[in-house]
Amino acid sequence: MKIVFLLLATTALTAQTFTLTQDAKLAFLSDDYGNEAFTPNLTVKAQVHDFKNALGELTIGLKAEWADLSSGNYLRYGVEAGHSVDIEPFKVTPLVGYGVLTREGFTWQSFEFGGETSVRLTDHFWIVGLHTYTQRPEWQIWRYSFHLGIQYKL
Repeated sequence: MKIVFLLLATTALTAQTFTLTQDAKLAFLSDDYGNEAFTPNLTVKAQVHDFKNALGELTIGLKAEWADLSSGNYLRYGVEAGHSVDIEPFKVTPLVGYGVLTREGFTWQSFEFGGETSVRLTDHFWIVGLHTYTQRPEWQIWRYSFHLGIQYKL
């Protein structure tokens, strides 16, 4: 357990990018589950980028997602890893992740697969789209979501 904590602390302290996104659908539309438009569903990420090559770079990060849903709060936090493909000014990064999901007083382990598509605005700011398929053990399904946001690169 100490090794896991050390890995998480090191990643958080050496992060090179910070990302904040909002679920695109819940930002503007209501859904069939009683959530109104402008429902907060935020994702925060801190990532380290290393081992650059001609194609792109390895990405490892910490991720937390929180939503204030009509049925109660949703919280998922975990780690993710992937390898980017850089085609200036774009960056596409397939990702795989593992985390812990808390909802309605219960906690589950959860995997996710997806990708991050980024477009460079300046040397430090990027527009980011996150496509994610998240394992939802409480419903025994995989759920798709699309988030839009901004990324700051040190």
